[in-house]
Amino acid sequence: MHFALNLWIRVGQVRQVFPTLLEPVDIPALYRSDDRPVPQDRPWILANMVTSVDGATAVDGLSGALGGEGDKAVFRAVRALADAIVVGAGTAVAENYGPPILTDELIAIRVANGQARLPRIVVVSNSLQAFFGPDSAAADGAPVQRLFHAEGFRPTVITSGRARADRIEALREVADVVTIGDDVVNLAAMFAQLRAEEVHTALVEGGPTFNGHLVAGDLVDEMALTFAPALVAGPSGRLAMGDAEAVRPMRLQRILEADDHLFLRYVRDRS
Repeated sequence: MHFALNLWIRVGQVRQVFPTLLEPVDIPALYRSDDRPVPQDRPWILANMVTSVDGATAVDGLSGALGGEGDKAVFRAVRALADAIVVGAGTAVAENYGPPILTDELIAIRVANGQARLPRIVVVSNSLQAFFGPDSAAADGAPVQRLFHAEGFRPTVITSGRARADRIEALREVADVVTIGDDVVNLAAMFAQLRAEEVHTALVEGGPTFNGHLVAGDLVDEMALTFAPALVAGPSGRLAMGDAEAVRPMRLQRILEADDHLFLRYVRDRS
């Protein structure tokens, strides 16, 4: 079944420069057509991040300043193909996450492909502290982030046995809360549970610490990486950070270009 896509998704001058020259590019159709073989014990895990030329992932703590219209189009495209969007609690709070917003055309494509109208939002937090800071909770103890107060939308929160019982109880009023792991969330078990719930493609949106745990566990199958044409310096962290170092070879599959931004698709080389 074919659906015409809104022109704003095509973003004018986006072109493919590798492996072949192609323009114009239909970004949602291109990303949906990519091969993503689903492992038996977990979803295909796709990480989407933006970085400056000198490696900054945020400006003043937020990633939005680095992205242009092309980056927004890729962001929407990979969200539209995912069964679940997985994000660390710190990033969800800092970026003021809400329910995913898709056009009617993209929703129709999802439904035609047997997916839910919208991808799930899964927020990962070892202690739930991010939701209950001085500016994060109402007088009754309930979290105030807009993700938890959208009509008709209920996110999932994955936490560990370290989380306080009162925080779990408060969150259960506005989210599905699941405990997986003792002191920290067991990511392998979490993704196995998502796979059992028919999540075939999980989109990970950071932040860097969460990405670092995924790299350490060799859980990243694909990276959608945007290079923004800017030098930032400052204290911003890398795409993935953590105590454990690991070398995970990747293969470059595609390069798109628009307004000096580069959009790269890397796939984990498991050969």
